[in-house]
Amino acid sequence: MSPGGILRRLMISQRRLEIAFPRKGKKLRDLIKGRVKPDQYKSVQCWIEQCYNPPSYQEQVELAINEVLEGYGVEAIFKGGRYPEVVYINLGDTYTTTLVYDYSRERWYLTSWGDYVERRKL
Repeated sequence: MSPGGILRRLMISQRRLEIAFPRKGKKLRDLIKGRVKPDQYKSVQCWIEQCYNPPSYQEQVELAINEVLEGYGVEAIFKGGRYPEVVYINLGDTYTTTLVYDYSRERWYLTSWGDYVERRKL
């Protein structure tokens, strides 16, 4: 189980984000709350330049968060449909605390993707 517990619902406080990701909590919270536009991040700018149709705002937020966390990319988990059930920032290990976005619930969670999948039985 991740150190942060099974699930931490949106809105994840800046304090909890700082505990999980030192010196990055404010940037993460600002992205999640929409106070900072994700296209201010270089990775998002490069991605948009390569696209004929720009990625959705939510996808841009996910990539910006990946840049802040210095992750290994945004990964998706499908449950048989065409669209992902959840996405998470890959930080290298199944049970490392990360940020998980649940599309059906439209919420961010502070947990590991392994704990989240087990809890939701995906």
